[in-house]
Amino acid sequence: MFNKRLILSSVLFATALALNDWSVPCTSGTCSYDTGDGVTTSWTTITLNGASTVLSDITSAAGWQISGCNAGWDSGVANVVITCAGTPEQMAQCAHLFEGGNAENKVVRLPQDCGVGPFARVVSASQIARRQDGVAETHAVALDYNFDQVADAGQGELSFDATASNVQSSDLDPSTLPALRSRGSLKRRLYPVAPRFDKSKTIDLPPLHVQKSIPLFNQTLDCPGADGAAGFSAAIGVDANVTVDVQASFGFAVSGSIFPLPKVKKFQLTGNLAGSAGADFDIDAKIHGSFDSGAIQLFQAGLPGFNFPGLLNVGPQFIVNGQVMADLGLEANIKTGLHWTFPSVQLVFPPDQGTSSAQADPAETPVSLSLASDVSVDGHITGHLIPRLEVGITVLQFAEANIFLDLDTSATLGLQASTAASVATDADSSTSVGGCATLDAGIDVRAGATGAIKPIFDKEIDFDIFKKDVNIFQKCFGSQAKRSTLAKRWARRATHAKRDLQCPSPGEVTALGDVVSL
Repeated sequence: MFNKRLILSSVLFATALALNDWSVPCTSGTCSYDTGDGVTTSWTTITLNGASTVLSDITSAAGWQISGCNAGWDSGVANVVITCAGTPEQMAQCAHLFEGGNAENKVVRLPQDCGVGPFARVVSASQIARRQDGVAETHAVALDYNFDQVADAGQGELSFDATASNVQSSDLDPSTLPALRSRGSLKRRLYPVAPRFDKSKTIDLPPLHVQKSIPLFNQTLDCPGADGAAGFSAAIGVDANVTVDVQASFGFAVSGSIFPLPKVKKFQLTGNLAGSAGADFDIDAKIHGSFDSGAIQLFQAGLPGFNFPGLLNVGPQFIVNGQVMADLGLEANIKTGLHWTFPSVQLVFPPDQGTSSAQADPAETPVSLSLASDVSVDGHITGHLIPRLEVGITVLQFAEANIFLDLDTSATLGLQASTAASVATDADSSTSVGGCATLDAGIDVRAGATGAIKPIFDKEIDFDIFKKDVNIFQKCFGSQAKRSTLAKRWARRATHAKRDLQCPSPGEVTALGDVVSL
């Protein structure tokens, strides 16, 4: 049974408290918005800070009733009408929108049912009706999400801070922060007041389960017959049965300025994977040579992210890729596989923000093979199964990057054997087949990013987190004479040269023998 309890062993920037209060107007120069359900959207908080003359509010808390705004508005200009209405206390806030002379180029908080994002820029505002003789003050307002076009009127900086995670936690421990700051322990952290989590706590996080059978490679050759005989077809096929159970989480934090100059000042992302991954490969080879399936996407699922148009867009996803490569000089049916468990894989990005780490171990993998008669053959097969956590990020429409965490699990089966007639299933009895096989497993955990979020990073990044190579077994079967000779050959582990796929000669096409299990 897969363990649905994930230990919080790294810093996650999760939303702990609801910060936005729809009864309080955003007219003091600070405005926060939080959202998330952990299913369709991540737990996210964004806070804007600036002069009260550049940050305002058109919700009911600030005395405004809005009409003509679509809840699904996510781009372009929205032309709306706002009317000053409500309690006397609320209506007293209406004038704030025009503080400093006019509303143009101010950033305003939007009502919950207006637009996809929590904030917008006022493109223009014109008065329709003045408040007099029972007529409410009304304005026609054009809104958009182009925060980079906010004009610099010498009103100071408008900054933002945002945190997000697909995990919600209330296990904040801020009491340790003053001591950490005094010792300088947080000097290179994202925020001098960054929340810390109790690492002994666990959380419920449903696993992502993948169970899939898929053909990875198939190719057929039309082969000529011998001495004028009819030609024949020969093929090679590789099928994979994939099982992956993974818990995937991420935490994200960023801060910067919207104007006078759009800029990212601080940035950090954490990612976690925990679980297991395995694939059983069934190779049916009737032709010889080398092949490479290339990377094939076996599974893709989006994780909860968020979209604040013009400000931030974060789209995490979990992907599983597969690949098989081989060089075979034999006619055979081979069943092999790879199986890895990884109880903890942790990413901190950029790498100078903290230490990434991983733990992983291989599991036993059964191997079986059936060879054609009267052949002397060798070959090797390498399979890869690559779970991947990827987070796409866009900040202020000018900084865009994809950050990834790859777990490249692999297994390589090497085989050298010869047969005279048929294969016996009892490897200890007298048999006409002899050979040696070795199975090596490996895992390469790496992370990196494409794109750029200047000045945090402006080029592609790629770094290793963990690497492990293990010999699962090295076995010989058949006669004692062949056992020692072939074992010595495998000790040298010669590299096979790549060769094109080619037809077997007509004399090589024979029925496969019985199965040998290793």
